[in-house]
Amino acid sequence: MKVPTTMVPSSRVKSYNVVNPEGDDLGQVQEFMLDLCNGRIAYAIVSFGGIMGITDKWFALPWDIMAWSEEKKKFVVDMPREVLEKSPSINKDKWPEEIDLSWLSHCYSHYGCSPYWE
Repeated sequence: MKVPTTMVPSSRVKSYNVVNPEGDDLGQVQEFMLDLCNGRIAYAIVSFGGIMGITDKWFALPWDIMAWSEEKKKFVVDMPREVLEKSPSINKDKWPEEIDLSWLSHCYSHYGCSPYWE
């Protein structure tokens, strides 16, 4: 039996792009952060903008707002690009050490999500 294309190795998933329903580019997945105590993906680190990874900004997108599109082979997030541009960003040279639950709660709220751990 062949494994469905909705199951892929985690090392390959981080190369997928993120778009909104209109097809606007919202970045590329860099990493997924796992919550081992709760057995789930907590959020994705997504890079956005910049040229060849030099001036890009990194964001924490809650897993709950990301949907996989089998047709597009991309993650789809239902938000305008402007919402991402105004999102709290991560210092890509200091993460994950600088991320705490208070900051992450702020990110979840920015995207209209309730933190699942509260």
